[in-house]
Amino acid sequence: VVQAFEKGVTLADGQLMKSATIIPYGDGLTAKIILHQGVYHQIKRMLGVFNIGVNTLHRTHIGSLELPADLQPGEYVKLTKNQLLQITNNMFTEN
Repeated sequence: VVQAFEKGVTLADGQLMKSATIIPYGDGLTAKIILHQGVYHQIKRMLGVFNIGVNTLHRTHIGSLELPADLQPGEYVKLTKNQLLQITNNMFTEN
């Protein structure tokens, strides 16, 4: 799975995902996944190709913007104008 993610995974609907990085943790059930694009339910869909389910997800970054470690489910952070520009510029400059 790690090597497949590095090459890019073709989803069940034929859509090709950009390469992604999986860093497994020692328990064999947890991993850090670094994506370079954002597609609806992308992690679940990519792992689903290999019949691997997802129990929980925790987002730590959006682009180069790091989310606060203590941000709880349902909470949000008000972005500054510069942070918003940083995120939206990344959306339109990445291939």
